[in-house]
Amino acid sequence: MKVKEKVIENVKYLREKCGITTERLSIMIGKNKKFIYNLEHGKRIISADLIDRLAKALNVNSTDLINKTKNEIKFLK
Repeated sequence: MKVKEKVIENVKYLREKCGITTERLSIMIGKNKKFIYNLEHGKRIISADLIDRLAKALNVNSTDLINKTKNEIKFLK
């Protein structure tokens, strides 16, 4: 699986697992709701800064979003 696809899969899984709406996540990272929709559908470029902001919002390590499968990611304490 490519890095972009893994990040997208992990973000969507974690967002849903935490009960966070696309609208809420967009507010948390300073983007609009459509941005999150497009991100989760592979229509956005994922920068290192974006990965960091998503990880912080989802309370996980940014390297985990890139390197781990959705079931391997642990939430930060």
